[in-house]
Amino acid sequence: MTGQSVHDVFGSGQHEAQPLGLVPTHPPHSSNTTTIEGPLFSVQLTRLLDDGGIVLGVSVHHILMDVQGLCTVLGAWAAGVRGKDPLPRLVGGGDQAESGMIRTLLLCGTADKTAAVESEASSIFTQGPPLTGGPPPSFSLPRMQLIQLVLPSAAIDRFRGDADFLSSNSIISALLWSAVCRARGISDDVETSLAFVVDGRRRISPPLPPEYLGNAAFYGMAHGTGVGSRCVEELARLVHYAVAAATQSASLRATLRWIEAQPRKDTLHNPFVTAFLGKNVAISNWSSLPLADIDFGTGGPFAWDLPRSPLAMDGIAIILPASPAVAAWRGALTVYLGLMCDHADQFLRDERVREFVVEG
Repeated sequence: MTGQSVHDVFGSGQHEAQPLGLVPTHPPHSSNTTTIEGPLFSVQLTRLLDDGGIVLGVSVHHILMDVQGLCTVLGAWAAGVRGKDPLPRLVGGGDQAESGMIRTLLLCGTADKTAAVESEASSIFTQGPPLTGGPPPSFSLPRMQLIQLVLPSAAIDRFRGDADFLSSNSIISALLWSAVCRARGISDDVETSLAFVVDGRRRISPPLPPEYLGNAAFYGMAHGTGVGSRCVEELARLVHYAVAAATQSASLRATLRWIEAQPRKDTLHNPFVTAFLGKNVAISNWSSLPLADIDFGTGGPFAWDLPRSPLAMDGIAIILPASPAVAAWRGALTVYLGLMCDHADQFLRDERVREFVVEG
């Protein structure tokens, strides 16, 4: 690839990798897992001839693994390139009983059956027709916009106040939840929900090995009224307690039991579906991913990012560590949020979030 350098493409933190041809492209997967087409895992290597930089573009189907599993695979690959044995990163030191490749690990263990946790599991998922990978031909999606925000740690601390127990995840989730409700014009008497994802590897009992390669992503939800008018710290406390409840091992096991008992799993819709073109918000936090540790022999990556176009999904946000390519962003967190264009215009005018928006 000529005429481009690593600094040209990634230095501003505002590039769009997909039109530049830096990520693998193939026909979109159907969301119906019985009709999977195309590769489940694909990799593209692009050399930037101006400065010798290399861009590694990766695409993986979620049915194969979650993003933590993907980082494990990339870390093992990088270890192999550096001349180290990659297998310990994949099989937990070689003990088959703790291997990250044994999918049945999620079925091990027992938990007390209680009506409360079973009810919570059933309330997280909605029943509907099987997803077919896209809208019907007669359905026209509204125009959507992807908003990028960068939040320094000092700004997160400002919202946290004296509540030191509140995590950055709770603060950012609360900030986005309230701002999206205001942008959508949702009145205070309407209940909305915040859907989120938690990594169950360490939280479930018995715990999964950190190298587990499957999907260990569990869903949780926080609910509230008057979200657009409430202060960030108050909402962050609500998120904090919802996360604590969702990450109890008994709750995670109950969710697995409930899903296993459903006769038509292809009709189960996760709570992120309720955010798209709806009143709710859904957030996936990837800020703890060990991206900086993926070393193919030349040190950690100069930058990382996600293809922008697929992220422009109404009401859905992803949190990442900010790209190290931009010196001013180091130690900060980046948020990508999709909204319908009309709502995005209102969001960008919001005084609570406007200072964090990346222009461009």
